[in-house]
Amino acid sequence: MNKSFRDIRVFLAKTSADITNLEKMLTKVLLRAGFNVFTLQNFDNQDTIVQKTEIAIQNSDCSIHLMGKNYGENIVFAPPMSLPEFQFETARIRNQHETDFKIFVWQPESEIDIEQRQKKFIHRIRNSIHHNMIFSNQESVVAFVEDIRAMISNENLSNIELKPSDIFFMYNELDNDSASETLELLSDIVKVEKLKVEQNTNYEELVVQQIGCSKLAVIYFEQMADWALPFVQQVWKKIGGASSKTPLVLIGNANLNGNRNKIFDAPNVTSLILAPELIPLEIKVLFDKNLENQ
Repeated sequence: MNKSFRDIRVFLAKTSADITNLEKMLTKVLLRAGFNVFTLQNFDNQDTIVQKTEIAIQNSDCSIHLMGKNYGENIVFAPPMSLPEFQFETARIRNQHETDFKIFVWQPESEIDIEQRQKKFIHRIRNSIHHNMIFSNQESVVAFVEDIRAMISNENLSNIELKPSDIFFMYNELDNDSASETLELLSDIVKVEKLKVEQNTNYEELVVQQIGCSKLAVIYFEQMADWALPFVQQVWKKIGGASSKTPLVLIGNANLNGNRNKIFDAPNVTSLILAPELIPLEIKVLFDKNLENQ
């Protein structure tokens, strides 16, 4: 089942003290990107460490392991290991048994001055990379999080079940409120599949395939005209332009004066700027006209 980023639980494993500030920055960027992030802070004893770590890993969709220069203090195990290594091993065991569980390892700093035990730990990780495990040396926190989003987006798209529809209705997440009103009215009279496009997420494969399963494709905007124009141009090219069997409609909300001239003129594309109360009716008219011409 496809998940939004807000539904994806990310376990951020314990890090060594030398990269605490970087861990805080990573947490902030993950939260801003829409992920549901959690970590474990305080442990009373070895049994608590084991129990809380296992529960956290089991209740997450993926884990992130940030590699610093220090190995960290041993916790009481045989063989003894640091808490970051124990949490990685717990995640690795789940990954081996459940291939949809993803592990992201990030080592942003150079290998200069790394403690010997930490070097050995990182070396073991790099030599055990397999399906749904990613090791990254990205220098930027933002770039690393974007890599995570891209991997999860691709996985989500590959799992989406395409559904034949009368109308495929696309809109930017920032136009959600006004788009929902139009969708509610449309859904009463035709079969609609919708796509709320989230920022910095690649929907190319899904859009092309779902348009192929639909009789009419609609791209709606109110506030997000600057997103809609390049989006419709890209979609038009990807589905074959004038030769596509599915017509495109770019339709904007006239409540914003700046939308008046936001149109895309191309074969097999209808561009309209209308009062919001007229939008559902006009889409239905265009849908019926398309059925007559088939």
